[in-house]
Amino acid sequence: MNATGLSVILLCFIMPAFADVPDTQSFQLGGKVYQLEVAKSYRQRLKGLMFRQHLPSDQGMIFLFPRSNKHNIWMKNTLIPLTVIWLDSNFLVIGVKKLKPCKRDPCQSYGINKPSRYIVELAESESGVKIGDLLRPLSLESY
Repeated sequence: MNATGLSVILLCFIMPAFADVPDTQSFQLGGKVYQLEVAKSYRQRLKGLMFRQHLPSDQGMIFLFPRSNKHNIWMKNTLIPLTVIWLDSNFLVIGVKKLKPCKRDPCQSYGINKPSRYIVELAESESGVKIGDLLRPLSLESY
């Protein structure tokens, strides 16, 4: 096999890993601005922040679900502790939990007893977020 053939084969394996990379948008929550990766697709939400070894205090991820429901998350393959925030369809904080990585299967599922539309994951050190806070997108893209 020549170098061109090998390159094509390698691209077939590498490109799918980069095909579904979340966009990053600015959001304000609790008086602080965060750069959040926007997990819109099922695959993006499924992967979440798995395998990350570090998360800066001004970064995180927002999970966009197609409709409000009792959405749960788990910490499987999540290597860092997180502050997890549930929001309703108006971006109002309705639940906050500090979660630790899951080290053994089966991993527990976490949620709140209210329908949510969005979930935000931040570094565990982010403790200023409280129920009733409002998440505000700072870009022109609407959700």
